[in-house]
Amino acid sequence: MAPLIRLDGVAKRIPGSAALALRNATCTVAPGEFVCVIGTSGSGKTTLLSLLGLLDRPSAGTYRFDGVDVDGLSERARNRFRGHRIGFVFQNSYLVGEETAARNVGLGLRVRGVRVAQQRRLVAEALAAVGLTALADKPAGDLSGGEKQRVAVARALVGRPDVILADEPTGALDSESTARLISLLQQINRQGTTVVVVTHDPLVAAAAGRVIHLEDGVTSASEPAAGIVPGAPSTPPSGTRVGRVRQELADALRAPLSRPVRTLLVLLAYVLGIAALVGAMGVASSTTGQIVHRLTEAGSNQIRVVDTSPGSREWSYLDAQAGTLGRLEGVGAAVPVRTFTVVGNTVTRLRGVGGKYTGGLTMTDQRYMAAYGMTADNGAVNLLSNPWDGPVVVLGSVAATSLGVARAEPGVVIWVNDRPVDVAAVLAPSGDTLRDNTAYFSPGAATMLVDPLDSYVDVHTLPGYAEPLAKAIPVSLMPTNPGQIQCSTVAQLAQLQQGINSDLGTLLNTIGLVILVLSALTAGTTMFLSVQHRAAEIALRRATGASRGSVFRLFLVEGTAIGLAGGIFGSALGIGLAAVVAYLNGWPLALGLGVVGLGIGVGLVAGGVASIIPAVYAARRDPAAILRTV
Repeated sequence: MAPLIRLDGVAKRIPGSAALALRNATCTVAPGEFVCVIGTSGSGKTTLLSLLGLLDRPSAGTYRFDGVDVDGLSERARNRFRGHRIGFVFQNSYLVGEETAARNVGLGLRVRGVRVAQQRRLVAEALAAVGLTALADKPAGDLSGGEKQRVAVARALVGRPDVILADEPTGALDSESTARLISLLQQINRQGTTVVVVTHDPLVAAAAGRVIHLEDGVTSASEPAAGIVPGAPSTPPSGTRVGRVRQELADALRAPLSRPVRTLLVLLAYVLGIAALVGAMGVASSTTGQIVHRLTEAGSNQIRVVDTSPGSREWSYLDAQAGTLGRLEGVGAAVPVRTFTVVGNTVTRLRGVGGKYTGGLTMTDQRYMAAYGMTADNGAVNLLSNPWDGPVVVLGSVAATSLGVARAEPGVVIWVNDRPVDVAAVLAPSGDTLRDNTAYFSPGAATMLVDPLDSYVDVHTLPGYAEPLAKAIPVSLMPTNPGQIQCSTVAQLAQLQQGINSDLGTLLNTIGLVILVLSALTAGTTMFLSVQHRAAEIALRRATGASRGSVFRLFLVEGTAIGLAGGIFGSALGIGLAAVVAYLNGWPLALGLGVVGLGIGVGLVAGGVASIIPAVYAARRDPAAILRTV
């Protein structure tokens, strides 16, 4: 009878070392035999089993399975050969504790893509064969050690293999469970399945039909026992490529549910990141609209008139232009304004004492206060236009706090470039940050302030007059050379809006990229640690015939699904955050479906990208190396 397994001078070098785990393994196993390979720890038993199970390749010698030189097979052919013709039982059982006993038994069938109805029938038969029908729906983690090993035997048996390879199957069992498992293996063998067990347990050796001794990587001479009658060949259940892909997808989507704590941590990283992104975009959109609305309100009746001719910075010149402009039809107010740099001027509460003031410096008169509706909290703003042309200052609420001025009272002064200026009033808060942090000087302080910045006439028009007046003012002020007069109106707000949108867009893109990278790194790290934790599951999948590509797709789809879920929940949370912020500030919520779609898309992409490295690492893991270390 032709042997089912034949090894001739097989040797295996230990990875990364010159030492040999196997030196000269030569043996045969006939169909239907129950063979025990016995040896001490470190004799090479697990290495031999990995070679027999096509989980590893020999460094020398030949291995023929049913007459086929398996070393010459492609990776794909070896996967199919292993999945359809070989079943494995390991010492630690390698069950997925979160899955039921039935799902653990059916793993190899799912890897093959067997139809679900056929899977259920075959799993039920396998569990019945090992006496565990009543525990089919019980989580594998809740089973006893003996029950776990019987589930492992059912998993090896369910695919109807030609041979079952068992590695120290009784090593972690008590005497009663050991006897039951030995009896089960004998029963399986009597039904025609070849059984090869590697062990150092003499009870298992006594139950086998033949014993092969392995010592220091060398097998003893042994021939198959005579009179072995192999069972009738069975047809292993098989599936289709579409079925395999469907089962891979189903397993990938179930995996996060079976590991809720790890899944929750990865999901939380995506949810927080996407929520921050969507919320920031929503708030920014609402803020942009509000800024433009306020600018439009402020600028729709306002014109800034700048004269570029020599001498136009003098107060008297500006005041005369303001008088001319104030008489034009449609002009409500025309106010001369000069501003000065805070860098070139020293403003303090006490002479030479205290920190330097950093707010705005503006020279104007009472008309400015009236035009902007600015009122005094205490003191008199009308003193900006005092008849004796004396230097006084009116402080915005923030500027007053910065300078330490609580009230405008007789004798209260601030010092400007070592010269005192009387404080005429402290303004009530206006809600405009820039105006509240400005000190307003009367024209009498012109000789105290240095380093001028801007000089212009601030024109406030009646509704509908801004655009026509902007065209008419240059001619009215400078008929012979109107080009020297520059008018800025609300027409520039469209450009301003584009600038705001562009700047916020750049900022948000940067924030989004940072959030995406951080979320991907966090999730990727967790996924990578998960791959290490699930090493036994990876080795088991490979042992049941799964290809490297199948393992890669499993982890990639799993990570992408978690990222997609994070995108959905994160987008919902981000919308809620943006809505709350908009509501609290009285802004309209400007959040389109595009932002929501972007959040979900970012979650999907981030999940896929973060899963690539863990998926590649999982696919490249050597199942034989895992079995040696786990």
